[in-house]
Amino acid sequence: MRTREEKVKQNKEKIKINSALPHLVGNVVEILDDEEESREDLAGSGMESSSSSSVAAGPRKTAVVKATTRQTVFLPVIGLVEPERLKPSELVSLNKDSFLILDMIPPEYDSRVKAMEVDEKPTESYDAVGGLDKHIKELIEAVVMPMTRKGDFDAL
Repeated sequence: MRTREEKVKQNKEKIKINSALPHLVGNVVEILDDEEESREDLAGSGMESSSSSSVAAGPRKTAVVKATTRQTVFLPVIGLVEPERLKPSELVSLNKDSFLILDMIPPEYDSRVKAMEVDEKPTESYDAVGGLDKHIKELIEAVVMPMTRKGDFDAL
């Protein structure tokens, strides 16, 4: 019984280390059934299975993910998310080193849009930018004025 408790403690420590920030955002490309080398891969991955019967019962799921770092990676061990919950093109959070899937990202979250959100109104003014008077004037005419004086630009 003591060895089982030690294994549980070791696995919890591994999960804590693997869940450390920062994470990568990635997309699930494909979920695959790995019928053959399921026991050997699981034993070689360093992860303990919760029950050996689940591995022997049927094909183990593997995944192909594409990270935002433009790397496409085959995962013989998916990670902390149940394979049944994953679908192709699903947004997932990946461990930065091992690429294990740590969590699913809600569909309304898109990292590219989230990165461009403005949290606060900028405090800088055009006076803070020096030497670009011509470009600032073009920017104001092309972007700012159509938004602030919409009526003047409707006829165009």
